[in-house]
Amino acid sequence: MKEELIDKNPFIYPLCYLLRNDRETGPAGPAEPVKGNAAARLEKEKLTLSAESGETFTFPLRDILEIRLNDYHLLLTFTFNESLDLFKLGFKFEDFTKKLCKFRNELILQDMLIREKVREKDVEGKFTRIDADGKEDTRGKCEIRVYDTSLTVIPETGQIFRIPLGHIKEFQPEDYGMTVVTDPGEKILLSHMGYRLDRVKKALAGALDEIMQKTLAFLQEMLPGMDAPTIRRIAHLLKEGKMAGRKEIEAISPTVWEEFEKMIALSPLADEYEFLGSLGRTDRTAVGFKRGLTGGPNRDYFWFLVPIYGGKAGGPGNAAAFEAGTIQLPASTTGDENNGENEGEPLLTQEGKATYFFRLMGREEYAGLTDVSALERRMDEIVYSLNRCMQEVNFRREPIYLSEKKLNEQGYLKYKYAINRLPELRRLRELFIGRVAHRTPEQWRGDVSALLEFNVRSLDNREKWGKGE
Repeated sequence: MKEELIDKNPFIYPLCYLLRNDRETGPAGPAEPVKGNAAARLEKEKLTLSAESGETFTFPLRDILEIRLNDYHLLLTFTFNESLDLFKLGFKFEDFTKKLCKFRNELILQDMLIREKVREKDVEGKFTRIDADGKEDTRGKCEIRVYDTSLTVIPETGQIFRIPLGHIKEFQPEDYGMTVVTDPGEKILLSHMGYRLDRVKKALAGALDEIMQKTLAFLQEMLPGMDAPTIRRIAHLLKEGKMAGRKEIEAISPTVWEEFEKMIALSPLADEYEFLGSLGRTDRTAVGFKRGLTGGPNRDYFWFLVPIYGGKAGGPGNAAAFEAGTIQLPASTTGDENNGENEGEPLLTQEGKATYFFRLMGREEYAGLTDVSALERRMDEIVYSLNRCMQEVNFRREPIYLSEKKLNEQGYLKYKYAINRLPELRRLRELFIGRVAHRTPEQWRGDVSALLEFNVRSLDNREKWGKGE
């Protein structure tokens, strides 16, 4: 290769590479590492190495699991058990790294299942991320985007992270930046935005206010006659897809929980709620809702989650049942035109075609419990984790239950990419037990019982209950 040809294209870089393949290739084990000099061609969806030996290696950017920097080495790991070490880039190391991360982050944004309006984007700034223990996690230059339901930070040389607005506990605007505090106690400091700072503050404050107003409107319709201070306190618990447990809600007002149960009792979900409650822990039940997930302007999403585990260790259960419904709000509440279509109908109607079940803990661990006190102590954390994972996938169920075979079909490849991108989606797929279809009440109850029995009979966490496919 000639240096003058390389210099004509800013997306081609001379470098050295070391390619390792950790896959088992036969009795001899993994293949030997391949190394040498190459020209790296960086495009928006792939990286191509043209080696001096004449061999060409192509790496789709979507297949990169992780990018790490170490002493001017760029270390890439891939979904197919390969790793690539790129080095001797010289003064072009920073430029190459920035472009690689930017192109990959743009693909990640496409794959993160975010389908919502962007309120502010292309804002250059700096971030510092501090974990719940007060330790600095990462910092650097970034792009900042405000969506309708999330704040997204795109690091210049790292991976995107997204904060659902429902989990923002505090938003502290400052003269030269802002601090965002999340429910788990994490802090994100954003600064160096120049003249765009005021626009970002306004966009984020507006998005937070809008989701709170929508939450208040939902609660005022669902809880007629409830006093305004109580409504506001409950709204903070349930804003934008955030789940709240029965104990949290009853600590504010037992009447609120009673009203939720009345709403469910008057809906097509009444039998499911009663049956799951008879099997599970009604004191640990959690509820939540979110706007606009089912397509229409007046079709808003309500769900409940019932943890199921026996009074004795190893009993049928080790599961959380997730059931969803649609809230039918009148036009007077939402501001939308519906021509009186849902006048007189139940406030809550059945949305889903199945009930979804997730493991609470490892099957062998559950089978080995001598009592359930250990699970009791972890329950709030487990419910929070499930809720946070569901928020990351915007409460889509399809990418959770589709089989590996289905994911390879053209129509579902977007979910395969999303699984590579989102650890929360991978976690949900790992915990997913199965789904029980709604055909007849008798069939549904029988299948729920069969699924729960299967879940404690099997000791393999990877095994799924297949009847609901």
